[in-house]
Amino acid sequence: MALFASLSILANYHLPLSGALGISIMFRLFSLLALLIIMSSATAEENNVEPITSYGGFIYFGSYEPKEPKSLLDIPVNIRSQLIQHLVKRLGAEFYSSLSFNGGQIVNIGELYKMEPNVKDHKWEVHSYDLHFELSKPEIGIQSYIAQITLRQDGSIINEINLPDFSKNPEKLKFYSLSDAYNKSKKSGFDTEHVNVSLTYDTKTDSLVWKFEQETDDDGLSIYYKNIEISTHTGEIINKYQSQSIR
Repeated sequence: MALFASLSILANYHLPLSGALGISIMFRLFSLLALLIIMSSATAEENNVEPITSYGGFIYFGSYEPKEPKSLLDIPVNIRSQLIQHLVKRLGAEFYSSLSFNGGQIVNIGELYKMEPNVKDHKWEVHSYDLHFELSKPEIGIQSYIAQITLRQDGSIINEINLPDFSKNPEKLKFYSLSDAYNKSKKSGFDTEHVNVSLTYDTKTDSLVWKFEQETDDDGLSIYYKNIEISTHTGEIINKYQSQSIR
């Protein structure tokens, strides 16, 4: 707002000028006006970043189709109460209240085993509840991030929700914007016009991270990438690494 006010003042400012002095002052005013316009354009370009969307995942159970809860009211009251108590304790009441329920799966394991008996042989533990919660903070670059938590039939946790433990680390409630992360990745040698960006949860640091991935080579058999991960809480570079995918 202050910048645009300055532009307006300069554009409408008139002095009783004459001779060389008048020309000199007018030249300086228009030079300053041009500089402010350039600064304004650069700032808009740097901050013109589309908020990103990170989707949740579902498990396919073959012929068995799990129920899809529309709200937490579709969860048994004892499980729902246990879940909410846990999430409020981990995330804090204020942050938890900022989340929106976003569906998931309710699995009847008995029926699943009847319809798909081979599931019993899987090494991973089948959940009874896979519940999704949406985080939306478009002002910092998060249009939608789906956090998931999976539970057993008794409500105990199989996989913790992929959000930081804010109760133990309240400083992580401060967020580093996607726009700033773009600038940092650019300074680290990434072409920000040709990157894939995602928001992910890093279990090692218990942090959300901005992940930038840029293709570096393609030999016809494999595609090679360089990656950088930036903390959404501190802006620190957490990791840099190379990766590849097979065509």
